[in-house]
Amino acid sequence: MVEQLAIEEIITRIRNKKPLNCIAYDKSFSIAIEEYQPYICTAIHNGGNLRESLRDKILLTEFERWYEEDPYTGEFISDLPLRIIAYDSRYEYDLNRSPRGMYI
Repeated sequence: MVEQLAIEEIITRIRNKKPLNCIAYDKSFSIAIEEYQPYICTAIHNGGNLRESLRDKILLTEFERWYEEDPYTGEFISDLPLRIIAYDSRYEYDLNRSPRGMYI
């Protein structure tokens, strides 16, 4: 079973080089560290969580947003020893996309 942890606790465990497999309390991402490596595998566009206050501002349909969010990319890295999988929508954070056409 995957633990739910506060981000502060996740950081503490990482600083202490403890293995972990958890999801953040706010459900924005999960992190699994089975073995510390010099690399981190990420699936940063895996999720679709979107604040209610943004839903009415995005001009994309649910299907268009789902398609752009690249769901299930977390499955590609699921067997790697150090991974972070995002569950928030890319439209919460993406800075490399033009606001034109995405927002009202």
